[in-house]
Formats: sequence, structure tokens, C-alpha cells
Amino acid sequence: AGLTYQLNDTHQFYTFYARAHREPVRDDFEMATTQPKPEKLDDFELGWRYDSDKQYLQVNMYYMAYQDQLVLTGARTDEGDYIRANSGKSYRLGLEAEAEIQLAKAWYWLPNIAISQNQNQDFYNELADRHIDSEISFSPSLIMGNQWVFKPTSQIQMALLQKYVGAQYMNNVEGNDAVLDAYFTTDFQFQWEKDKLLGLNNVKFTALVNNLFNAKYASNGYMYDESPYYFPQAGINFLLGLDLSF
Repeated sequence: AGLTYQLNDTHQFYTFYARAHREPVRDDFEMATTQPKPEKLDDFELGWRYDSDKQYLQVNMYYMAYQDQLVLTGARTDEGDYIRANSGKSYRLGLEAEAEIQLAKAWYWLPNIAISQNQNQDFYNELADRHIDSEISFSPSLIMGNQWVFKPTSQIQMALLQKYVGAQYMNNVEGNDAVLDAYFTTDFQFQWEKDKLLGLNNVKFTALVNNLFNAKYASNGYMYDESPYYFPQAGINFLLGLDLSF
């Protein structure tokens, strides 16, 4: 259920509520040490949108109250599947914002940010044999993205793409060895497109340079007993694409 209020041509406010259930999947039953329960969620959201000819901005606040949320434990099966378990009471509280701003005739800025608190309130720690309060696994409290776009003509576009992901835990007990460090990456994208060329309806050429500054980082990982394992990502690499439409 939701309600939207259109203040004028540029400003819009909204509020929203949803009730959702999610059943455990087959792997949850196979890997669980106790009978898994369905996940229940109450989601409350409140937001504002601003939309004009040269600017767009949206800010959204949310509170997601869970009962028996199926959270990743950080462990994996012998086949590599992630293992989930029910967390008693938990919540996700956050603020999201995104914008698209035309800085000049051919220049655009597209930033976004998500700030959140993701908390287990009654997670059962099997090793300690007690219930604890802790951060939800694989839930960074800060994520930011940024795009600087230069579009000198309708056929050419260049963009600098940046992403920051804050530190996060790979399990639900906040062990120092279970921290996945924050990372920051930058990509560069070039695109050229032309209609009606050499008898073709459309020709599109794309070049993408990933990890432009050769950052060394791991974007994911898992825990085996109490030891961390990481998935390191590639250094600088590129991708070329050609799309032909007949």
C-alpha cells in the first residue's frame, strides 16, 4: 500500500508499506542444523523526488523489520553454495539518495549513496551457544557510486564510473578475522553509435576499461570454521564490443 502527493510539477512525496514472506529453499533445509522457518518482513518507506529539465533527485528512507530473516552465515557447502540461517529479530534502517545533474551543455553528474544500519537483534551463535546482537553479514553500512559523463554529440559518450563499498562482516558474530575490507574502483567507458552506416541500420562500438587504477581488492569471501577466504578481483582489464543491427 502506498500514497503519493504531487506538490507541483517538480516535487513529489511518497510513503509506502509492504508485508512480505519468503520461504526457505531446498538448500536451507539440507544444510540447516535446526528446522528453517519462513522469513517475514514489514517494510516502511518514505521518500521525496525532484524532477526538472536539468536535474533529478530522489531521497528514500526505509525501515525493514524482519522476523526470522534468512541471513548468510558466511559458510559454504562442499559444492560452494552459501549457507543461510534464521536470525530471530533483525532490521535494516537506511537512507538512499541518487541524482542526475546536467552541469553544462555536454557534462552530466550521476551520484548515488546508500547509508544503512543492518542489525541482528537475536541471532543464535552456535559456537557460544547463546543469542547475540550483531551486524548482519555481507551488509556494508556505506555504498557510494559516481558517474561523470561527457556527451559531446548524440553519437559519442564517455564516462568515468566510480564505486565505493564499505567494510562488512562475512559472518554474524563480528569476528576480527571475518572482516571484508572496504574497496574503491574506477572504470572508464567509451561508446560510439551511428545509424545508417554501410547498409546497416545501426552500428555501436563500446570500450570498457575496468579497474582503471589497478586497485587490489576482494569483493566477496566466506568463512571456513573461523578462517577467512577471499575472492580477489582482477586488476586493470578491458572489454571491447561491437553491436550491428540489420
